[in-house]
Amino acid sequence: MNSKRIADVLIFPIIGLVLLTSLSTSLSAKESKKATLGWVEKIHIKPWEIEVEAKLDPGAQTSSMQAEHIERFKKGDDEWVRFELEVKDERTNDFEREEVERPLVRDVRIKQHGEPNRRRPVVMMEFCINQHSYKTEFNLTDRDKYNYPVLLGREFLEEVALIDPSKTFVSEPECPNEE
Repeated sequence: MNSKRIADVLIFPIIGLVLLTSLSTSLSAKESKKATLGWVEKIHIKPWEIEVEAKLDPGAQTSSMQAEHIERFKKGDDEWVRFELEVKDERTNDFEREEVERPLVRDVRIKQHGEPNRRRPVVMMEFCINQHSYKTEFNLTDRDKYNYPVLLGREFLEEVALIDPSKTFVSEPECPNEE
């Protein structure tokens, strides 16, 4: 084997290793900025500061929130949604009921196994988790048959958290001090 061929055989694996190490370092740096949360966490829904349990589900694309009596209406030229948020406040064990109005962001089609697809309204809501305040889109549906009134999906989670499926309630739901 000539010396050029030997050099090529040695250099290409070294270049590959350097590139792989660089890629791995940049990925772990990006992921280290994310909080590690359990598969169930408590959140505060703003502005009411109602504390509820939320399932963190990267298998679901969009986040979902408990809503009843969902009604679409017009405000000027804009489409809005009025709904009743009825959830158990985990701090008091009381059921809180709030009538909420939000602009309609979009509609989402939900695929359910063995059932026809459903169209749900999507609104922007603000909440706190892990002592940070966020706004994200929630599709609205009656979640009474589910264990958790809120589901946080991957559109929200991908930029915010890594999920440890062996843990629950690892974060504090309180909102940051906003003075």
